[in-house]
Amino acid sequence: SRSDWSSDVCSSDLFPSHDSTQFGYAVGYSDVEFNNTGFGLLFASAPNANNIFTTSTGVIKYASRIATSTTSSNGLVKISSVDPLIVGEVTQIVLSSPSVSIGGKFGKVIHVNTVTGSLLVSEIGSASTGTVHCYSFYTDTTNQQVTNSTQVVTSDRLVVAYKKSLTNGSISFGTALATTKNGLTTVIGSPNNSKVEIYTNENLTYYQTLSGLGNDNFGEKVAVSTDGSYLLVSAPAHINDNNSFGRVYVYKKSNSGYLLDQI
Repeated sequence: SRSDWSSDVCSSDLFPSHDSTQFGYAVGYSDVEFNNTGFGLLFASAPNANNIFTTSTGVIKYASRIATSTTSSNGLVKISSVDPLIVGEVTQIVLSSPSVSIGGKFGKVIHVNTVTGSLLVSEIGSASTGTVHCYSFYTDTTNQQVTNSTQVVTSDRLVVAYKKSLTNGSISFGTALATTKNGLTTVIGSPNNSKVEIYTNENLTYYQTLSGLGNDNFGEKVAVSTDGSYLLVSAPAHINDNNSFGRVYVYKKSNSGYLLDQI
């Protein structure tokens, strides 16, 4: 294996800014083999990359190469494959934020669901609110499911389609991300206001909000069982009776939603 992929990815050609891009801040992997290479897809973010411009269709352009643009944003998520002949990284698609968010850092958190081919990308750091952008990715470029998307990015044998963006008004929304194996339950933490929001089905329909006690960072980390029966939520700033810090809440799925099972 190679240890210098970062030098390929963070070259001045890809990131024109000389500032630190924070490449590798968040990473993910799809273990479905891509294009008979023997490897899956690699996902890596650079939330501090700037001077990035995109067209309305999500095609990446760079400030050093174009005079006009339709959207300017901070942060990238790079999707790569592996060339088995040299065991080297090959750029497939580079994503930037589908919206303009001053100060937002696209790629602060990413979550890849291999089974459903879904990608969640958090954009956190703006003065107003955190946002989670939802995508589907396919290795079959003729897949008809992408035809209804307003933003589709393609490369050789790979399609990434933007689905929607979620927010709840908290600046930390998207700090923690988790999905069930079938992708029908999505969990998003926003510890700044001690909340966790749950969405269901492929359309990411709002389902339920869980709340902490306030000032306890409830939602800093989340985990959900593969079938969605159990949900764990951390509250690392919670002050316990013995003056120690930290608590993990366990919720169990019922017909009426997720109910507290144990602390």
